[in-house]
Amino acid sequence: MRANTGTDATAAVPEASGPRPRRYGVPSPDLLARADRGFALFLERTQHQDDGADGEQ
Repeated sequence: MRANTGTDATAAVPEASGPRPRRYGVPSPDLLARADRGFALFLERTQHQDDGADGEQ
């Protein structure tokens, strides 16, 4: 005979109506997009500096 644990494995999970819980360690899509833009800008600037660094273009 199984022991009653007080929970039903087939019970539906209630929908959360408030703000979503934080997922620590998982970056948001907005943060990833901002990082991509910043990295692209960094690469663009370093390419321009490298082009003129040796005096030749």
